Amino acid sequence: KVLTIKPDFADAWYNIGTTYIVSENSQKAIEAFNKAIELKPDYFRAHIKLGKCYSLLLNDSQSAIREYDRAIEINPRFIPAYLHKADAYNAIGQFDKGEETLRHALEVDDTSIDIYLKLIIGKKYNDADVRKIQATLDDNLDNKQMVDICFSLGNIFNDKKDYATAFKYYQQGNQLHRNTFHYDSGEFSEYVSQL
Repeated sequence: KVLTIKPDFADAWYNIGTTYIVSENSQKAIEAFNKAIELKPDYFRAHIKLGKCYSLLLNDSQSAIREYDRAIEINPRFIPAYLHKADAYNAIGQFDKGEETLRHALEVDDTSIDIYLKLIIGKKYNDADVRKIQATLDDNLDNKQMVDICFSLGNIFNDKKDYATAFKYYQQGNQLHRNTFHYDSGEFSEYVSQL
């Protein structure tokens, strides 16, 4: 309805494209994102969504990478573009290019936990990365990030066969995760007895 009133409203085309991604209508999504970009050429978020459409719906990582590159050209400080680009490279087995993309993202923002977590998941970390992510445990992060960091560090030290340190991080991650939900053994016993 918005488009009947204002057909040149790029955000409306973006939202329509997002809806088409959810309904897995790749062709309509591509058309909508291209229209948004035509109306607003510096719309880096539309390039990212278009890239996700190519990657997720069409399994076309090369086209996705092109769109992520365009988003990075427009807004080189937007870290999610680098993360998606690295994922696209990894999806086609170009792991070195995926790591290179993440290393470039670290040049832009060396405080992004998401970049370090991607490096760790891909086992492309070095000792400096490990020290940096250990230092972030003192930062004001949300609970999910803290849990992810603890389990990632646990995996790193487990791989290094430093089991005591790995266990410490696993234990810390489990405690943080446990704090995210309420569990009362009495309530649970009562619930089970009612079944």
